[in-house]
Amino acid sequence: MKDASGHICAPGDWTVKGVNRRAMLRAELESFLREKLDAALSVELFDTESSKDVFRAVRGDGGLMFVKVVRSEQAARLKALSEKLAQPFVAKVYCVFPWRDGWCVVCMEWQSGRHIPLEDLNEGQLRSLADVHLRLVAALKPELELLPPKDYAEVYDTIADFARRHPLARPLLKPLLSIPPADRIAPAERLCSIHGDFHYLNYLFEGDEISAVMDFDKVRRDLPAWDIAYNLLRRYYKGRLDAAKTQALDENVRRLVSLLPYSGQDWKVALNDIRLLFAARRLKAHPKSFWTAFLVRSRDKALRRVVERVLP
Repeated sequence: MKDASGHICAPGDWTVKGVNRRAMLRAELESFLREKLDAALSVELFDTESSKDVFRAVRGDGGLMFVKVVRSEQAARLKALSEKLAQPFVAKVYCVFPWRDGWCVVCMEWQSGRHIPLEDLNEGQLRSLADVHLRLVAALKPELELLPPKDYAEVYDTIADFARRHPLARPLLKPLLSIPPADRIAPAERLCSIHGDFHYLNYLFEGDEISAVMDFDKVRRDLPAWDIAYNLLRRYYKGRLDAAKTQALDENVRRLVSLLPYSGQDWKVALNDIRLLFAARRLKAHPKSFWTAFLVRSRDKALRRVVERVLP
């Protein structure tokens, strides 16, 4: 058999790309988990915006499980997270099975709910989001961090280096390069363990309450305000919102900021750091093109206005 790209799919070759890849993997997982857990178990594909290998398993008694294929070291971290966080919105890991070539199959508690963008949250949902984030930050500990400490200078230096190599781009990048260190670098004593990828596709709501927080692959040290600031700016950056949705997002973020104990300076540093991060990623992806600076300036101008609108 060949996949959509013409790759010959040998038996067990679940790493191939193309439209048949997930279907092949689903069939292999079903056979594997029937041997390990339940002869009547079935594994299903389901709609998800995740690019990861995730499936729904239905046991013979009708119970549901979330199944994912991850690297062995990540499987161990997922199990440690579920045990050490012990929060109702963090999925329990039921079992981990070594699979092949350094990969594991992880079976987890099934969590239901829906993704709701920031601009569409009601008052109760905003309060739940604030409460869950506070509980999460309190529960996360340094031993659960997966990423090394951030180098604030590295992101800024990427932009400064681009300006050095393209002198004509310096005026375009001036709003970013002129951010003073105090407004883009967090003092070490203000840092703690955070989720690191806390946007609306990584949590679920059941009614007015958050029912699940997912994807703990980027836990690291930073300002707690960074999680919410990233959630906000990512939405502006990728949401393509009309004027009414933008206004709703502004109002909800101002309300969310008022519900959280983070200082105005922490919000400023977090928002500026994310502005720099988005710009540095674009410049790093196109280091030889002077014209990239025009796109960075345009996008950052919009984000800068967001910062001015929502800062306490």
